[in-house]
Amino acid sequence: MNCLKYALLTCAALLAACGDDSSTSASDTPDNPAKTSDVAANYLNPDYPYGEVTDARDGQVYKTTTIGSQTWLAQNMNYETANSACFNNVADSCSKYGRLYAWKDAKDVCPSGWHLPDTTEWNMLLAETGGMDSATVNLISKNGWPRSESSAASLDSIVSQMDSDLTVNIPKGWGGSDPYGFSALPAGVKHKGGEFMGVGGISDFWLATEYLVNLLGDSVDEAYYADLLILGYYIYVLPEEKASFKSVRCVKD
Repeated sequence: MNCLKYALLTCAALLAACGDDSSTSASDTPDNPAKTSDVAANYLNPDYPYGEVTDARDGQVYKTTTIGSQTWLAQNMNYETANSACFNNVADSCSKYGRLYAWKDAKDVCPSGWHLPDTTEWNMLLAETGGMDSATVNLISKNGWPRSESSAASLDSIVSQMDSDLTVNIPKGWGGSDPYGFSALPAGVKHKGGEFMGVGGISDFWLATEYLVNLLGDSVDEAYYADLLILGYYIYVLPEEKASFKSVRCVKD
């Protein structure tokens, strides 16, 4: 399954390059860094009744959404820490996507009254939004993912050649329906070795649950993350080394 995931991601990322400008333009970046969440708000669902919370540490205002019994941030965390980065180290990317964090910073970066979700809390979210095999289209934003006719047609061509059992939930074209206001954006990741990849095609969120012993019984220092692919056919929950950088969505205490 991992091989299939990365094969699809490679295809999606190549097509994304043709269909989307993956960074925020300079004209979209506000003069006041504390207002960067206002830029990211351009990619929220305009028909959804969001709440708001202010991070007292830097004044950034984040939209929130209540899904079932949980309340989530509807935007990625953008509070600067020592082990965080903007995609490709370009500040404008933080305005659109928020920051990417190593796990040790991710677990403590949420504002007071909020925390990094664990796998149980993430699975509760999935149960409310369609389950692991169909929730992606409900969780990703309507805007901010590649949506050009040419790239969507190329994607549909790829999908038509795949096993139908794996592609039954892939939507035509790209982008989500976002009925719950979660509004996930394709922020990409930064791997342990320093390589940035996946912007425009992948949205990964760190989870608080650690993975300390692998299937072979060996000790490892990893943690779980949730992975939403551009193709929208499945949501993975997988372990990865904590030194990788990923996005953070906080859930209310």
